[in-house]
Amino acid sequence: MATYSADYLKRLLTAVERFEEAFGRWMETQEESDHVQSRGLFPTVWPKDGQDQSAIRMLELDVAEPQVPLPGRLPSRGRVCASPGSESLIRSRTGL
Repeated sequence: MATYSADYLKRLLTAVERFEEAFGRWMETQEESDHVQSRGLFPTVWPKDGQDQSAIRMLELDVAEPQVPLPGRLPSRGRVCASPGSESLIRSRTGL
């Protein structure tokens, strides 16, 4: 059985809380589907009408951002995102 230090568990709890906050802010911009609509490849959420797409992308980056560096790895200077056109958004936000 693995044992974890109190420091590690505190950092993990902090990371989970930050993720929950970012996810909650993103979900405020989304419309949830019901059980019938969310079958197979259909999305389970989509942007609510009238939402700013660039603001949604920023929130998506916040959700996707690692909150704590993995053991043995240096923190990354940028983010990885596969959505088209996101490279300029990431560069503008991170200063890369």
